[in-house]
Amino acid sequence: MLRHYLTIAIRSLGKQRLYTCINIAGLSIGMAACLLIFLFINDEYGFDKFHHNAERIFRAAQVENYEGREYFSTSTPFPLAQALTDSYPEIEEAVRVAKVTDIVKRGGHSFSEPYHLVDSGFFRVFTFPLVQGDELTALASPNNVVISARISEKYFGEQNPLGQSFTIKLDSIFEEFTVTGVTANTPSASSIQFDILIPMSNCHKLWRESLRSSWTDVWAETYLLTKPGVTPEQLEAKVPAMVKKIAGDKYVEGQVTERFQPITDIHLNTEFPPGIQPTSNPAYSYILGGIALAILSIGCINFVTLAVARAAGRAKEVGIRKVAGAGRFQLLKQFWGETIVLSLISLLVAIVIAEFTLPVFNSIAGKDLALRFDLMTMAAAAALLSIVSIIGGNYPALILARFQPAQVLKGKMSIQRSNRLRQALVIVQFSLAIGLVACTFTMSRQFHFLQNRPMGYEREHIVTIPTNLAFDGSKRIAERLRQSLVQSGDAVEISFALNSLGEPWYNIGWFVQPGDYRWASLNRVDKEFLPAMSIDILQGRNFSVETPSDTLDAALVNEAFVQAFGITDPIGKPLPGSLSPNKIIGVVKDFHYASLHQKIEPLILTMRAGNILRLVEDASTEAPGHNRLLVRFTPGALTERIQRLEKAWKLAAGDRPCEPTFLDAAIESQYRNDRRLGQIVSYASILVLIISSLGLFGLAAISVVRRTKEIGVRKVLGATSLNILGLLWHEAIWLVAIACLLAWPLAYYAMNRWLEDFAYREALHPLIFLAAGLLGLLIALVTVSYHSLRASTSNPVDSLRCE
Repeated sequence: MLRHYLTIAIRSLGKQRLYTCINIAGLSIGMAACLLIFLFINDEYGFDKFHHNAERIFRAAQVENYEGREYFSTSTPFPLAQALTDSYPEIEEAVRVAKVTDIVKRGGHSFSEPYHLVDSGFFRVFTFPLVQGDELTALASPNNVVISARISEKYFGEQNPLGQSFTIKLDSIFEEFTVTGVTANTPSASSIQFDILIPMSNCHKLWRESLRSSWTDVWAETYLLTKPGVTPEQLEAKVPAMVKKIAGDKYVEGQVTERFQPITDIHLNTEFPPGIQPTSNPAYSYILGGIALAILSIGCINFVTLAVARAAGRAKEVGIRKVAGAGRFQLLKQFWGETIVLSLISLLVAIVIAEFTLPVFNSIAGKDLALRFDLMTMAAAAALLSIVSIIGGNYPALILARFQPAQVLKGKMSIQRSNRLRQALVIVQFSLAIGLVACTFTMSRQFHFLQNRPMGYEREHIVTIPTNLAFDGSKRIAERLRQSLVQSGDAVEISFALNSLGEPWYNIGWFVQPGDYRWASLNRVDKEFLPAMSIDILQGRNFSVETPSDTLDAALVNEAFVQAFGITDPIGKPLPGSLSPNKIIGVVKDFHYASLHQKIEPLILTMRAGNILRLVEDASTEAPGHNRLLVRFTPGALTERIQRLEKAWKLAAGDRPCEPTFLDAAIESQYRNDRRLGQIVSYASILVLIISSLGLFGLAAISVVRRTKEIGVRKVLGATSLNILGLLWHEAIWLVAIACLLAWPLAYYAMNRWLEDFAYREALHPLIFLAAGLLGLLIALVTVSYHSLRASTSNPVDSLRCE
C-alpha cells in the first residue's frame, strides 16, 4: 500500500513539473537557511559546555557603587582569588587569567604575540587536554610554558617542542621559557582563547606590588571551581561579610560587591560586561532564528498557495477517486505522501545548498562552522522535514479531500474561500519581503552615515604599529622614523600614544568632591599626536618640549570635559578634585575617540599617564598595555610607502616585529557586528523576494489558465493587449499595496529600535519605505508579466476553441 501511494505521489509530481520545481526551489532554500542558522545558534548556545565541570565553574565580577554611579567589570583585583578561597569552603579552586601582548623570540625571529598568565590550577578547573606533557606539572615552574598546537607548528615546525625554549618579553626584560606542554587548539566555542600560557608567578615582573595588592585596580579575570550544587546566589550572599572583613573601618555597605556568573552564561549574557574575550548578543540568534523561520514559512506558503490554486484542477481527480470508493483518509494519505516526497527531495537539495554556501555564511557570521551529520544535526533535519510536511501539506490535503464528488462532477464546486486564503498568504509573503528590504535600505544608509560622518580627526593614510615598549622606548623609535620618513616626504607626521583610535582607552574614576564621583577617558600621547591626527585646539596650546613641566602636570581636555565640569576660562586651571595637581593647558575640539555607538564623553590627554592614574580611585585596563606608533603618510602609493616604512623600522627598532594596521580598518571593525547583521538581512531579503516571486510566478500561470475564456471574450469585444495586461496586473498591485501597509509600520518599529543603539544616527526617512514598496511592486509585476504578456498577445480564437 505504501509503495502504491509513493508511486502515485511521484507520478503526480512528475506531471506538474513547473509547480514541483517551484515548490522544491522554495522549500530547499528555506530548509538550507534553517540548517545554516541552526549551526550558528547551536554553536552560540554551546559555548563552554565542553568543560567536564562546566556547571561548577563561575567567573567573578566586581561591582563598585560610588555616589549612585556603578562601575561593573568582569576584570577583578589580583587579591580576590585568595580572599574567595579563604572565605568560601564551597570553592575548590580559584584561577586568575590575565592577557598580555608582547614580543616572543625564537631563532632570530620576533613576533608580537598575546600570552596569558594563569594560576597553576588552570588545567584542574578547565578542560583543555594536553596532547603532549603532563597537566599536573606543566605550569609548576615559573619558567614553564604551555603552547597550543598552532604555536607549536609556527615556532617548531615538525620538531618535538617539549623541552625546547623561546624567550618572552615581560615588561622590559626578556625571559627564557621551556615548553612543558602542548594543548590542542582552543575550541572556537570557548570564552577563553589562548595560544601561550605562562605561570601567574611571573606577574611581579609585569605589575608593581601596589597594583597586585590593590582592591580598586581590576586587571585579571577570576574563575572559580565550586563544589557540586553551589549556586551564584549562595556565593553572593556571603560577599558582604567578606568585603567587610577586608575593608575594616573603611567598609561602606553596598559600595563594593561581587557577582558570580556561570561560565556557560558568559558568551550570551549582555548584562555582564565583556572580559578578555568579546561576547555575543543573543539578539543576533533571535534575529537569525526569526529570519530562518520567515524564509521557511514563505516556502511553505508557496506550497500551500499553489496547492490551493490548483485545487480546481484536481477536483475531478478527487471526485472520480471518491466515486470509485476511495475514503477520505485514503485521499489524505495520498496528498500527504506527495508532500512527504516533495519535502524529502527538498531536504536533500537543501543539504547540498547548505554545504556549498557554508563558506560564505561563515564569512558573514564570523564563524568556522561545519555541516556534520551528528545526532543534533540529524534531529534538526528530521524536525525540518516534519514541520514542512505537516505545515505545507496538511491544509491542502484537507481542502482536496473534502470535495464532494457530486458537486465536482456537476461543475458546481466553489473555492472562493480558498482564493481568499491564497491572497492572504501572498500578502504575508510580500509583507515580509518588503519589510526586510526596508530594513536593508535603512542599515545601508546608516553604514554610509558612519563611514562619512566627520570624526574630528584624520583617518585616511594612517597606520598604527604596536611598539611593545614603554614611553621612552617608543619615543626613541618615533624620533628615528621621523628623521627618515618625514624628511624623505613619505610621511606627514609620526606620533605615538598609549592607545590608538578604534580601540579601548583608559576609563578613570575619581572624586571631584565628597559625594561627587566622576568618570573620564584617558590617553597618554606625545606632542605630535594632535598634528598627526589633525585634531583642532580651540583654546590654549599643545604640549611643548620647550616647557619641561608638560611631561609632569600638563593636561589637554576636550569640550565635553569642560562642559561636564562647568569650567569657565579653563586654561591654567587645575583638573577637578583629586586630579588637581595637574593643570589644563589646552582644550581640543570634540572628536570621536570611541565608536559612534557612544556619545563623546569627557577626555583627558596627558604625556605621563602615571601622574593621573596614581590619583584616581578606579582605572579600567581594557586598553592594551603598550604604545602605538601612528604614521600619517602623504597621499599616494601606500604600498611602496609601507615597504619603505618596514625598512626604516628595521633600522629604528632592530628585530622588533613591524605589524602595521590601517587606522580606518580598525575604526571600521567597531561596527563589524552591525555590518554582519546588515549583510544577513540583505541576503534574507533577497531570498524572501526570490521565493515569493517563484510562488507568484506559479500563481500567475494558474490564474491565466483559469481565465483563458474570459481573456478570449474580452479580446473579441475589443480589449487591447494593454487592457488585458492591466487586468492581470490588477490583483498583484493591490496585494502588494496591502503588503506595504502591513510591512511599513513593522519595519519602522524594528529599525527605530536598532538605531537606538547608535548615539549618532541618520533619521528614518519615508522615502526608504516607499522605495522598498516600489521594489516589491516592480518585482511582482515583472514576475507575473511573463504569463500576462503571453495571455494578452494570444489569439482569442485559440482561447475560445480550447473551451
